[in-house]
Amino acid sequence: MIAIRPATTSDADAEIVGRLLLDAFPKTFTYIFGERDRQAARAVGHGLRAFGSMPNARLAGDGATFVGVVLLRWDNRATPAAGLRALLAMARVLGPWRALRVAVHIPPLPPHWLHAHEAYISALAVVPWQRGRGYGSALIDHAVKLARSRGFHQMTLRVEADNTAAYALFHKHGFAADRRRFQWFFDLVRRHFGEVVMTRWLD
Repeated sequence: MIAIRPATTSDADAEIVGRLLLDAFPKTFTYIFGERDRQAARAVGHGLRAFGSMPNARLAGDGATFVGVVLLRWDNRATPAAGLRALLAMARVLGPWRALRVAVHIPPLPPHWLHAHEAYISALAVVPWQRGRGYGSALIDHAVKLARSRGFHQMTLRVEADNTAAYALFHKHGFAADRRRFQWFFDLVRRHFGEVVMTRWLD
């Protein structure tokens, strides 16, 4: 049975989230963080926690071990102060120069990106050796249920153009390719997080 629970702001959960993202997206995170190791996993998790993302993360597993995570965003209040907190949290783990390199590759969402009644899936990650067992579908269904309970009308995400498995999974759950105004700007500043925008109406 698949168990899903909210992530906490503890060091343990921060490291779990970071490790899941590194294991699920090795190419992306190796490019951004350099070598994939526990230090990088801690930096990812601690940076997300400082940015305020952990309360909106959901972990999936068998109740003892977690193998998947979905990161949600309910608004786009990515203030400079939140970004600075995340940078400092990563710098404490990685050192200042590596942290600055990360910041160049992971700038915040453009302020126009989300509509007032739109939820956003920042990341859906399942470790490769547990894919095909329903964890991704369970996390998507859970995210949609949460968004509806909060009164959101639509949900948006981005996926790599060549990630056919992820595209098919999201399409199966009612997401369709979309094109956003000023998307070229998003593609420019967050080029490592997917070229295809997909949206699902929740009404």
